[in-house]
Amino acid sequence: MNDQEKSNKRLLSIDDFIKEYGPSRTIAYGLIGSGELKAVKLGKRTYITRDAAEDWIKTLPQYQPVVEHMPRRRAFSRK
Repeated sequence: MNDQEKSNKRLLSIDDFIKEYGPSRTIAYGLIGSGELKAVKLGKRTYITRDAAEDWIKTLPQYQPVVEHMPRRRAFSRK
């Protein structure tokens, strides 16, 4: 399966979700258990729809950098 076919998959296995979206296996199952990430069952297998994965991404907080104001260094004059 090439990259184009992989990106067109509508159902992602847990392993595919982890590789593509970044959380650990423990976090992924925790998200499913808490209801934050929707999953579907097909037999014994658990899958995440691409739409559910994209919806989950939209719930993540935006990065807000912390800006610390450093005091300006004073120029020293040599005498």
